[in-house]
Amino acid sequence: MVSEPASPEPESGYGSPRKADVTTILIACAIGLAAILGVWMLILGGILIDPEPAPEPGASSSESVAGRPDDPDQCRRLAIEVWTRYVEATDMEDKAREVKDPDRVLPLMQDYYERRSHPFLSMADVSAGEIAASAVREALIFVVEPFSGPEYAVALEWIDGRYRIDWESLVAYGTADWYELTEGKTGDIERMRVFLSPLKERWQNPAMAPGAVGYLMEHRDYPDPVVAVSLAPESERVDPRVTGPRTPLRVAVRWDAELEAFRIIGIPEVGWSD
Repeated sequence: MVSEPASPEPESGYGSPRKADVTTILIACAIGLAAILGVWMLILGGILIDPEPAPEPGASSSESVAGRPDDPDQCRRLAIEVWTRYVEATDMEDKAREVKDPDRVLPLMQDYYERRSHPFLSMADVSAGEIAASAVREALIFVVEPFSGPEYAVALEWIDGRYRIDWESLVAYGTADWYELTEGKTGDIERMRVFLSPLKERWQNPAMAPGAVGYLMEHRDYPDPVVAVSLAPESERVDPRVTGPRTPLRVAVRWDAELEAFRIIGIPEVGWSD
């Protein structure tokens, strides 16, 4: 008979965590923060994964951040001041002053917070900030600890002489909430920020026409994915944009009763930022 391994005494380590346990916890925390930053930089799209055209001869890579301070600490301080004003503002117009493209985004914020009753984000603590950059775009990314709920990331870009919040990516804004879209199935066209992934096998359905391609469509904040279909000839231009699992895209979709799936209308835009 093979004896069971002895169980540790319940009292062992009580009130005095072992060094290995503390190390494991610290490693897990570091991995968690790295994952938040990694997902956000993926979501930001244009910084890391957008296919960018080659710069024109003589063009400077610093043109998009002209006037930004050279001192990284000063940049972080200025960005945190913007984010703090946004979090502490009680008026929607005051919040909108701190975001990218405020005139266009204010109606989206009113729709998101007033019509759909989403809560405002809170901040108990914030990280030191990391710079993410490509040849044509740059953002400061902070990990924020709210008073309750999971940590989240926020990106701020230097635009027109100051930092501004990328609000649309911050909340993964769409014209409908995910369950409003997936359970309502009204047939209306909605514009969403989603992840698209190739399906492991071609999605087969007798109603699908030749050249149709199916994808797994997910929302960042909800656990339930759905199938989305692109029909030919658009599918020939959609498929190259789905570059791998969970590619962040802006899509126009509607429920198609014939396909019994969501249909992608037109060509998705790469990334979640305008």
